[in-house]
Amino acid sequence: MPPAVSIQVLRTPELVQSICRYTTIGDEARLAQSDRRLFYMLMPALWEHVEGLPRLFALSPYLDQMSKDKRHTLNTSEGIDEFIGSHKPLDNDDLARFHIYSPWIKHLEVCKHGATPEYNAALSLLYISSNRRTILPNIVSISMTVHFNFRTNPIWVVPFLSDSLRELDFSITSSTENWNIPLTESKILLWLVSMKCFQLKIFCFTPPAVGPFPRPQPSITLLDTLTQRIHPNIKEQLDNSPWYFIASMQPLVRFATSASFLESSYFETISNWPSLEYFEVLFDTEDGLDLPDFAGNAFPALIHLGLHRVPGWDTAEEIWDTSSLVSKLTSIKINMAMTCIDRENESGDEVISLLNALATGSPHVRNLWFHVDSGYNFHAYEIFASELHQLEGLSLIKLHLGGIAFNDDSEAVPRHIAAIFPAIKELGLPKHQIESTELQLFLSELPLLEVLRIEFALESISTAPKIDLSSVPRYRSVPLHTLEANLIGDTKEEVLSDVLSLNHFEAKTFSEYVTLGSGGYIFG
Repeated sequence: MPPAVSIQVLRTPELVQSICRYTTIGDEARLAQSDRRLFYMLMPALWEHVEGLPRLFALSPYLDQMSKDKRHTLNTSEGIDEFIGSHKPLDNDDLARFHIYSPWIKHLEVCKHGATPEYNAALSLLYISSNRRTILPNIVSISMTVHFNFRTNPIWVVPFLSDSLRELDFSITSSTENWNIPLTESKILLWLVSMKCFQLKIFCFTPPAVGPFPRPQPSITLLDTLTQRIHPNIKEQLDNSPWYFIASMQPLVRFATSASFLESSYFETISNWPSLEYFEVLFDTEDGLDLPDFAGNAFPALIHLGLHRVPGWDTAEEIWDTSSLVSKLTSIKINMAMTCIDRENESGDEVISLLNALATGSPHVRNLWFHVDSGYNFHAYEIFASELHQLEGLSLIKLHLGGIAFNDDSEAVPRHIAAIFPAIKELGLPKHQIESTELQLFLSELPLLEVLRIEFALESISTAPKIDLSSVPRYRSVPLHTLEANLIGDTKEEVLSDVLSLNHFEAKTFSEYVTLGSGGYIFG
């Protein structure tokens, strides 16, 4: 075949897609550089999802250099003035490659591999430039997950806001109190989102496990200073409450926020959003929610409610007394704060009472995630598996009970669960400890089970014979897809040796895959 014909065949999209299924990203990039048509065929897919800011900065030598320079002082007003005066704005030469690649970017994970204060300089230049030209014109989703030891800075998100944006997930996975966001920066971010993101459908600004949400801080902030220089009229807007900016957005489909935002009148606004399907609240104070008297047609589309760090049992039960908020739910996620635990009473009466309220108020629920924050390797309450009959009227296919252990004997737990929830496919009992040999009881009693999360005692694994999942009766309707085991041990070496003593390689002959993990260890 002549070379010209060969390259023409190689340019066939179907053939290229088939080849790329068996190549690495690096191989695809080298293939794209071999031919102009292949370049424009492959690069949009390679750049559709960008993880981490360094990959963006690498498109501009100037930005790349700025992101690695530690000499900038951007924590004082004088330092910011000096920085702006001594650095030219980004021009077309600085962003030549950036403008080629940026239209292909649809999903950006800002902090996938961490972020450092050195990024502030490069992001400041991008923020200033974004006032003249949209940086990522076709961006659909932006996520920012913060779980490193630095203060959260919304400026890492701001330069990339666009009219095309549909999802903004500003997640903070640390509960450390001094990692909160200054109130002024919070308002600025919300204002910019309301001004630029007219197609936003999913907005998570105070997600699970965030630290206490914003308190006023007097220190100078980079975002505050830059925004007031770019948008001088913002200053008069900052006296408004954070909810003022959220209320001006288009109705959302998914929304997660802080309880401190939700005054009674704001709740009424949310209840009238016709498209709201998923709603989650983080309790950042010890107070409950100030719920108004909702109309009967409130929350017309709501199917999922999530409550995180709920400060008290009464708070949760009060919410489930609000029929228009909970009656149509098919999915519930509740995380009770550690302050709810009565260390002198582990009978679980509060747990059973709340489960009864959930079943009564939300009869259509099929996915229930309930967790009591009990601390590492401790359970908060002990109950009998038979007491789960409070949920018997629910057609559950997914059930998670965290921070709870069962008092029953080894055979009773899977038997009662099978009787109460015959259709269960996913079961999480992360604080219920079993002997490794009891695993087969769960698999035999629950023939539809696909996912199991449970706790093993390492000493039982060390002394027990190897588990052979192929001996489980073959009448199971589906294979067990995933096994997540919380392994209790004293040292990493003990964890490694005992996990490896599980015959999980034989399990592969029975299931698609089995994942065993402890802390940062994943086996399978």
